[in-house]
Amino acid sequence: MNNFIDSVYHFSGQNTLELAKEYGTPLYVISQDIIENQISKLKESFKDYPMEPRIYFAGKAFTNKGMVKLLDNLGIRLDTVSLGEMVTAKEAGMSFDKLILHGSNKSFEELEYALNENINLIVVDSIEELELLNNLAKKLNKRPKILIRVNPGVEAHTNDLINTSRIDSKFGISVNETKDIINSIEKYPNIELKGFHFHIGSQITEATPYLQALDKVIELYKLALENGLDSVDELDIGGGFGIQYVDTDIEFDPIKSIKQILTIIQDYCESNKLPIPLVSIEPGRYIVGPAGITLYEVGTVKELDGIRTYVSVNGGMTDNPRKALYNADYKAIICNRELNDSNKKTVRVSGRACETDDLIDAIELADPKRGDILAVTNTGAYNYSMFSNYNRVTRPPVILLKDNKKSILVKGQTISDLLKDDLIPEWLE
Repeated sequence: MNNFIDSVYHFSGQNTLELAKEYGTPLYVISQDIIENQISKLKESFKDYPMEPRIYFAGKAFTNKGMVKLLDNLGIRLDTVSLGEMVTAKEAGMSFDKLILHGSNKSFEELEYALNENINLIVVDSIEELELLNNLAKKLNKRPKILIRVNPGVEAHTNDLINTSRIDSKFGISVNETKDIINSIEKYPNIELKGFHFHIGSQITEATPYLQALDKVIELYKLALENGLDSVDELDIGGGFGIQYVDTDIEFDPIKSIKQILTIIQDYCESNKLPIPLVSIEPGRYIVGPAGITLYEVGTVKELDGIRTYVSVNGGMTDNPRKALYNADYKAIICNRELNDSNKKTVRVSGRACETDDLIDAIELADPKRGDILAVTNTGAYNYSMFSNYNRVTRPPVILLKDNKKSILVKGQTISDLLKDDLIPEWLE
C-alpha cells in the first residue's frame, strides 16, 4: 500500500504531498484500508476455534468518535480505561455491551458510570477494587460481570516501561490471591465472575510469554469451574502484539501465534473435560499502528562538520512522545524525492521543541532540504493519543483515508482552542 509513484511517496494509495498541501503539517494520516487488513488477520487467526472471538480494540492507542464508529461497523469491541473513553464510545453510538473497562485505579465516578450504563465487563485490578465494586453494585442495585486481572509474574522480553506482568507491578492480582477470591467468592454476592484476564506488556513479537502466562491462568479457569462457578466462561489474553517499526523489528504473526495459543487452550480443556471458553484479545497498536503516518515539513538543516547533520521538522515530542518515553525507533521517508543510492545522506531527525527531542537518531534520507515533506511511518498508535501542548503548540489534525476518499477525523487545534480555558485571577488584573 506504500510506494513511490513518479518520485512522490504515496500512502494507502494517496499522494502525501497533496495531503500535506491540503491539510498542512504536521498531519496525522490514518488508513482505514490498513486497519481493515490488520483486523482481517486477527479474525483469520480464530478461524478454527469453535467459539466466536471477542476482539477489543485498546482505546488508549487511538480513540476518537470516528475511530469508534469505524470499529463498531467492523464488529470490533472497545477496551476503555477512563470516563472520557467511555463517553466517547457512547457519543459514537457504540452499545455498552461491547465495552470493557480497565484501569489499576478506577475512580468512583468511572465505576458508577460504567454500572449505570450496564457495561459488558469490568476488569478488576485489585482486591480493594473488588470490594469497592461489590459495595457500589449493591448500592446501585446492579450485578456487574467481571474479569479478574491476574498478574502471572511473567517477564516479557520488551521495554521495562511497557512490561506489565512482573511480580513487582501496580497491575493485577497475584495467582495465589486470585485462588483465594475463587475459594471465597460468596464474599462478593453483588458481582458475577465471568473469567480471567492477563496482559503481559506491549510490543511482544511471539507466543512464548503468552503461553507462560496462560499456563498459570488456565489453572484458575479449571479451579473456578471445579468450585461450581458455572458463570466463568471467558479468558482474555490481553494485547501487546508487536509491529515492525524498523526493518530489524519482528512483527507479531497472529495467524501463527494466536492459533498456537488457542490450540493450547482447546487441548487443555478437552483433556480436562472442561467447556471451551470464549477467548478475548485486546490489540491496539497492532490494529492502528501500521495504519498511520505523520507528515512534517523540513525546516532547518544544520551541518556539524565531521559530527552529523541535523534535520529539524515542524513537530517533535509533542505529537510523538514515544522516542522521549521509550527511546522508540521509527522509519522516515522524504516524500517528494525517491530514496536511492546516489543521494542518500545519514541524518538525525529532530523536532522543534525546546528540548533535545530527536525523533530518529540516525537514518539515511534523500538529501533533505528546507520545504521538503517528511513522512514518519507506523505512527498510528500512541502518537495522537499521547499528544501534549508543550511549548503551547497546537494539536495537528487527523485525517482518515479510504480507497480514494479522505476526510478529517479530528480537527486540528487553533490558538483560540489553546487559550479558551485560560483564566486570570481577579487580583492579577
